Amino acid sequence: MPGLTDTGSTLPAEIDFDADRDATPARMNRAMKWLYAQLRIAQASAKSYEVVIEELRALGLSRVAEALTPVFLQAQQIGDQLAAIRDQWTDADLILANHYTRAEADAAFAAIDHGHAVADVEGLEAILTATATTLGQKADAAALAAFLARAGGTMAGQLGLAAGLGLLFDLGTDPADKANGQLWGHVTQGMRYQFSNTTYNVVLDSRPQTLSQKTLANPLLEGSPVEDSDFLITDNASVTLDPVNGSTQTWVLGANRTPNLALITPGKFIRLAVDDGAGYAIDLSAATLRNNGGDEPALKPAGFTWFLIENVRGTLYRDLLGDGG
Repeated sequence: MPGLTDTGSTLPAEIDFDADRDATPARMNRAMKWLYAQLRIAQASAKSYEVVIEELRALGLSRVAEALTPVFLQAQQIGDQLAAIRDQWTDADLILANHYTRAEADAAFAAIDHGHAVADVEGLEAILTATATTLGQKADAAALAAFLARAGGTMAGQLGLAAGLGLLFDLGTDPADKANGQLWGHVTQGMRYQFSNTTYNVVLDSRPQTLSQKTLANPLLEGSPVEDSDFLITDNASVTLDPVNGSTQTWVLGANRTPNLALITPGKFIRLAVDDGAGYAIDLSAATLRNNGGDEPALKPAGFTWFLIENVRGTLYRDLLGDGG
């Protein structure tokens, strides 16, 4: 075809994407400019359809085939060359359905949004490569810290540390938004842990610890004597004696009362001090009296009358401590 370069079995460098698969906007612009130039050359050198019609008219219908053959061959050559370009671009995973401006191309071929800024993933490949052989057994502290900072602090799987290594927590205040399962260091409380929407201190040393509603299995108590609280019962018509409130409990009656003893379960006891208030009585008959000759004791008119109430193997017992009224 006049004006087009015969490339044979190869393509010019401008559009040979098999040799160079670079698909940047600059490269695409060079390829499009080369194709546009070739088409302009072909357009300038080809006969217009008006000229061909005049030739046909002059030659007569008997010479139609002879007149159209060069035009057909020329079109076929152009088609073959365009097909070769299409195949090259298809192999390079490039599909251009339209001619794009730079802005249109940027919009049409923009990278898929992954939700992270460039700084989040920049250098991530190097970090993963550096730690790939050690993850699961031990970790390079600096590389792991950089990885967690870029990945948002989330890691799946088990993290193992080599002997002599440990986790380092910055000590500060509690996080503003605590999540269940979160562990952090506190400047005065030590290690803290969030569980079931409640913050707990993690016992890491020998400092005094406050235990609430804990069961101690075979405890060995050494040093200072055990201290107990003196729980003051709030008088009302429905009182349940609960050992959780302490082993020593006091009660000033505001009327004749019969407490519920259901929470004094096997192995638990309460020392109960009862003040009769204005001459009122208390009914503890749900617990079997073991002393005082079986006689129900009267409350002292002044001061407290003491009882021991305990559950032995499912049976409630009570004893009068000291003298009654």
